[in-house]
Amino acid sequence: MDDQHMIELTARRVAEVEVAERATRDESREADAAIRASLDALSEKLSEKLDALSALSTTPAAAAEEEKKIDALEDTATIPSHDEIAAKIDALEKRVVAAEDAADEDSAFAAVDGVGIVHYKLRAPNNDAKDENDASSRDVATVVSCVHGFGANAYSFERATAAPLADALNAVVVAHDSPGFGLTERPRDLRAYTPRANAKVCRAMLRLAEAKAEDATGSRTPLRTPPRRVAVGHSMGALAVALAAGEGGIDDVVLVAPAIVPKRRRKNTERQPARKRLWTRPLGVLIALASAVARVVVAALARALSPFLVLFLRKIVRNAAFWREGLASAVGSPMRRVMRDDRSWTDGYRRPSVVTGWDRGMARVVLSAATGGLDGVAATARDGARRVARAVSGEESGEEDAAEALARSGARVLIVHGDEDVIVPRSNSEKLAAALPRAELVVVRGCGHMPHEECPDVFLDAVRAFLRKGERGGDGDDAGAGAGVEKT
Repeated sequence: MDDQHMIELTARRVAEVEVAERATRDESREADAAIRASLDALSEKLSEKLDALSALSTTPAAAAEEEKKIDALEDTATIPSHDEIAAKIDALEKRVVAAEDAADEDSAFAAVDGVGIVHYKLRAPNNDAKDENDASSRDVATVVSCVHGFGANAYSFERATAAPLADALNAVVVAHDSPGFGLTERPRDLRAYTPRANAKVCRAMLRLAEAKAEDATGSRTPLRTPPRRVAVGHSMGALAVALAAGEGGIDDVVLVAPAIVPKRRRKNTERQPARKRLWTRPLGVLIALASAVARVVVAALARALSPFLVLFLRKIVRNAAFWREGLASAVGSPMRRVMRDDRSWTDGYRRPSVVTGWDRGMARVVLSAATGGLDGVAATARDGARRVARAVSGEESGEEDAAEALARSGARVLIVHGDEDVIVPRSNSEKLAAALPRAELVVVRGCGHMPHEECPDVFLDAVRAFLRKGERGGDGDDAGAGAGVEKT
């Protein structure tokens, strides 16, 4: 075989290989396109809204330009300065929208003193399905305010609890976005992010539910006077509910996996021997002084690191995988696969991250927790000095205690906890139930940190039984009696 023939044969072989490779690539692209089309068709309505909101914030060309600016900042070999971090945050801010643009058709907003504009969802009972001849079944007898936990928003209750709860209790149910989360305004004042401020919102939502009940349900459903007032709090939201109940006027409290640690009861020092009392006050002063110093150090660190926290939130928390894996680790084993597969569940949590200022709001929640809602290291130091002075004089610290507020409220308390909760241990709720005079504990088997979302039917049955028992003056079936629960 001569050289010329060999060259021609090789050229033909190369051409054939190129044609085959092009065909393979075309088939691969068609397969990928088909897969993408199938996935898009399976997207939930909430996911489509999230994508639409994200698209509203910028054009593709502008987004690409902003990415270049951000990447240029990331290439620096040294730790970025506060100015560089601020520049990066400003670039990312251009991709978000106003709260009004992210709102749903059933979203509502109300002004609350000391907090600002609060976003909420209201659910009224569906009386069309009830007996028109039974007037008592159509009267709104209960109003409910629901407070979500850290990192969540009203969707936590909207998903599977609010509407069924409204029907089951013939109630008007309101779930709001706590300060720092969801579509609620994010003011600069750190006091707006404390549990006490959220307790104020909780009580405002109860008043709003009472005022709106007749309008929301129509003239066929009048509001009983006075209605039964119920507050529901999940995880960190339980702190706000407890403090709200401590102010009085709330009949029943439902705590879901509450992040409330009951304090050990203080001994009566008046009955102690004089020699032992001699050491009690100096020890209290030392503890108060150490606590004050620690609070100042934590406040200083939190304020110094807050720009880095904002940057971290921007890069990580908006990611769907972050929420999917984080929520999957929080639920019980039966729901983990559902959490990973149900995109609407994840998007319900991360959707508020398209709202202007969402990252700064979450950072202020952390900063408020570190400083007790005080603005600045100097204010934290002054507060610490006052605490030390009270310890020297033998006065109480004056620090808010959610468990004590609940005990003082006189409200009946139902605690619902999942036996697979890895965030707040079951033992904590057992101790809290033992510390409260009118508390019942229901443990849901096979459930994690979010019983109201993971096991809504069991949760609703427990709440309904608990409230009915209260209406009968304590007689009746135990709260939560049924399959999948254990009552202690």
